[in-house]
Amino acid sequence: MKISLRFGVPLILIIFSVVLGIHYWISSTARANNEINANALSDAAAQTSRLQGTLERLIQSNEWSQAQIEIGAAGLGRNLELSLLTDENGKVLYSTEPAFEGQAFSSVLPKLGSSVAPVIEDIPNIQSPVRLSLDGNKVVALYPILMAATDYSLRPSAKGKLLAVYDLSRVKSESGQHIRIQAMRYSLVLGMLAMLLALFFHFFLTRRVNRIIEVSGQFAKGDYAARVRFTMEDEIGTLGKAFDGMAEKLYRSHEELEKKVRERTAELAKANEDLERQIRERKQLEAAVRQSEKMAAIGQLAGGVAHEINNPLGVILGFAQSVVKRIPSGDNMELPLKSIEREAMRCKQLVQDLLTFSRIGKIEKESMDVHSMIDSSLSLIRAQSKVRDVSLEKGFAPELPKILANANQLQQVIVNLCSNAMDAMPRGGTLTVKTRQKKSGGQEGVEIEIQDTGTGIPEEIRSRIFEPFFTTKEAGKGTGLGLSLVYEIIQKHGGQISVESDMGKGTRFLIFLPHSSPPAASL
Repeated sequence: MKISLRFGVPLILIIFSVVLGIHYWISSTARANNEINANALSDAAAQTSRLQGTLERLIQSNEWSQAQIEIGAAGLGRNLELSLLTDENGKVLYSTEPAFEGQAFSSVLPKLGSSVAPVIEDIPNIQSPVRLSLDGNKVVALYPILMAATDYSLRPSAKGKLLAVYDLSRVKSESGQHIRIQAMRYSLVLGMLAMLLALFFHFFLTRRVNRIIEVSGQFAKGDYAARVRFTMEDEIGTLGKAFDGMAEKLYRSHEELEKKVRERTAELAKANEDLERQIRERKQLEAAVRQSEKMAAIGQLAGGVAHEINNPLGVILGFAQSVVKRIPSGDNMELPLKSIEREAMRCKQLVQDLLTFSRIGKIEKESMDVHSMIDSSLSLIRAQSKVRDVSLEKGFAPELPKILANANQLQQVIVNLCSNAMDAMPRGGTLTVKTRQKKSGGQEGVEIEIQDTGTGIPEEIRSRIFEPFFTTKEAGKGTGLGLSLVYEIIQKHGGQISVESDMGKGTRFLIFLPHSSPPAASL
């Protein structure tokens, strides 16, 4: 069972005071009884001796009536319970108990009680004529009395007996009551002292110990700023100051540890960011290499195929156009021949795109103004945007530096991306072109942003939009070479192109072009 100092110390003090009170009562009672017995023996001896002398004088003067009066007067004493006088034959002559007069002394003894009679019988065998009863509550005095005017030494048998029995119970009762009162006072004083000590323990010890325990609990919960802050210069105060010193050291150690953890966490976060950036750049580089290799292979294939089919296609288109001009209007062959002419023209355009795609090699660059190039490109699609109910908006950065690039090819990029954006807004919308300065991969450059409010590009095909011949348009409306051509041009300029799209909200293309770039290797 756990008992706190607040209650344990006062309880111990109270128990201690009660024990001391009981010990005081017992020891005082024993000491008082000893004193009462000693005083009673002395007083009984003195009183009985005086009465002995008085009675012997009266008997020798033959004043028996006066002797009777003295016996009766002795019975009026405060503590005298019984006195009697016998003659030399053991007959009771006078007694404070009238019933005993005339009886033999030996017959009276049993009536005096089991604690008194044995003592009276033993007195003649003991030098002292005054004895305590067996229970210690009475004093018995047995003195010889000369019964005639003769020398006692000559007539030792001519003597009677004077018996006096003194009761000590009342004296001892009064003494015991007095001792009990004193013991209660003593215990009360000790109890008050215990309460004072308890208050002292509470205000000067227990309360401060509890404060240390409380602050320890706060420390355990993470409140490292908690302090005891004792001001008294005593043992508990010294303990409190030592505790505060330890707490301050722990607080500083905790702060230093937290600082190191924060610094290490920041270093790890930065290292993680660098690692992620390196992995991302590596993946982009690998993707760019794969894309370049793919584009190179496709370019070579497209160039060879284009050259092989360009001449036969020219023959087909030439004969078709010649026949169309010669047949009369409304002829049955007019519609088939015009269809041949239209499809041949579309194939020729496709072949031209393939040739253009295959010939992107060494490009001629010159210092150019990006804003002028964009304005020139937008002027080419402005009429188409009005027809499609598309609003053109610009957000050009002020004082944008010039870059080293091929203006015609970049114009082709802008027109291509803007045309695709308008195709993605069949019900109209907003096409926004913005520019800003940017640093990417340690290079300073320009970023062009082209954003529409169209249908968006599904995530599952977003990684394939720059692949040659990949298109989501209906058959006959796209060759799938537009974005591939855009990607190849930007790569040849040492730049980067990325796409962000939200379904139902629109698409944003981001083009980064460095201020200057090393010449690109030809395919």
